[in-house]
Amino acid sequence: MRVFKVLTLLLLGFSSEAQQLLPQSYDTLIDGHQVHLEGLGFFQTSHLRNEMSNIFLRGGYLSDEIKQNSRLAENQNGRIGGELSGEIVFKSGTPLSKSNENLGWIAKIGYSNVFGAQYSKDAFDLLFFGNQSMLGEEATIANTYAFNLSFYKAGFGIYNRRNKNSIVLNALFGGSYTGIDIDRGNLTFSNDGGVVEANLNMGIQQSISPAYFQGLGAAIDFELHAAIKDIPGISGVFQLSGRNLGVMYLSKVESYGVNSELTYSGFTLNELSDFANYSSSDFDTYIDSLGFSTSQFSGVRWVPGGTIQAGKIVEEGSQKVVQSFFGVRVLTNIIYRPMAFAGVHVTLNDWLALGGQLTFGGYGGFRGGMYAQTEFNNIQLGIGSEDVVGFFAQSTFGKSLLIRGVWRLD
Repeated sequence: MRVFKVLTLLLLGFSSEAQQLLPQSYDTLIDGHQVHLEGLGFFQTSHLRNEMSNIFLRGGYLSDEIKQNSRLAENQNGRIGGELSGEIVFKSGTPLSKSNENLGWIAKIGYSNVFGAQYSKDAFDLLFFGNQSMLGEEATIANTYAFNLSFYKAGFGIYNRRNKNSIVLNALFGGSYTGIDIDRGNLTFSNDGGVVEANLNMGIQQSISPAYFQGLGAAIDFELHAAIKDIPGISGVFQLSGRNLGVMYLSKVESYGVNSELTYSGFTLNELSDFANYSSSDFDTYIDSLGFSTSQFSGVRWVPGGTIQAGKIVEEGSQKVVQSFFGVRVLTNIIYRPMAFAGVHVTLNDWLALGGQLTFGGYGGFRGGMYAQTEFNNIQLGIGSEDVVGFFAQSTFGKSLLIRGVWRLD
């Protein structure tokens, strides 16, 4: 079992509109058939610097200095999270009925892998430094959570071809799922390190269905738009959007749990760092020796990568050279913090626009991003990053790449 695969750091990939700050655009023209390619790959952390995460990505020597640079202060919790995903969306230009020619239909397919983790200072120190500095003391690993979920999606819905409001119902086909939950976790070490007294309420779950798809689910995507009125100094369009808001039924999950006070001896805590190299039988033997109970069940889980975003968006065809956009984004998991964003969109000419934005929150703190968008004939392309400095600086806390393509067929 690969428990710590939830810490896999991802860079490149694809995603959908509600997640992107490229930014969203809006027009009231009635379009014909369109194909959208949407993409996102990112990871963001609160304390884990790129010099350390790059080693997970590319390999290399993890020195004590690098680990020390990503260490938390007392009573801090660290966070990491990200996504690798992509979608192909087809918007039909043919009305659904003659009685309402503004009503069209949407079909989409996609893939998503989302992950996140929250950890305490002591959990980080135990994993990367061992317990030598904690001999004769107590370590706290409570409030440690992690998840990793991958799934495919296929959706169909309707949209208003004029105001661009839409709703899509998606079927989800689950790939892998892993979850870790430590509500209570106190470890007391003897002076020689030979005995550990543990007070734990801890659970580990992983989907193990023999079928190709580990579960089935349903989720909705939607977009709603309204003109901004009666707000001094602000004009434009407000958008409320949601993506992957739903649940997944996991057909077979193996659970390892402990909720008691235990005493361990005869092993080193550094063995925990070898979990990723264990075979399934090695892991089961080790877990049994630690006093964990094992069970299997089926059940429903919220999709942890569901997104709700609200804010002012950019208007296509506007006569303004400079437009602002801003808003807030939330994800459906307990690790992610509400993220605020604000930026400017500059139209240089008929075929090129540039922009930039600042964000705060999410899985980390402040980030600065940039993007470029070009349009020629019936094709629009955009590429950007919510963390430009992260591509170059070893001392920053994540990476991000976003792409978008729109092909207007008629």
